[in-house]
Amino acid sequence: MRLVDGGNILSKFRRIVPAALLVVCLVLGTGPALAAGGYFVQLASVKSDQSARKEWTRLKNAHTDLFDDLTLDVQRADLGDRGIFYRIRVGPFPNRATAQDMCAQIKAAKLGCLVKRDK
Repeated sequence: MRLVDGGNILSKFRRIVPAALLVVCLVLGTGPALAAGGYFVQLASVKSDQSARKEWTRLKNAHTDLFDDLTLDVQRADLGDRGIFYRIRVGPFPNRATAQDMCAQIKAAKLGCLVKRDK
């Protein structure tokens, strides 16, 4: 089921969607599956956990309309010879369509992002 408002999911429901998703997950018993297999929107990748959290704070303060109600997820990624990076992500989202819509809103604000599925 998708809530659509002129093709812009979450536009009017941004403040209630995280709580609503939690309720749906609890009722359907999909909380662990959502956490393990949900979709995330990646905003950036930096060289330290501290830098990731600092950049998240900067982004959140600069774009409260987009990020105020989203949850930060910092994912450590060992890229071998390229080193260890820390991915700045928000989510999880219950499906690819919802994550893609959030990414589209972020791109409309002239920021970069990509949708990734957690494994």
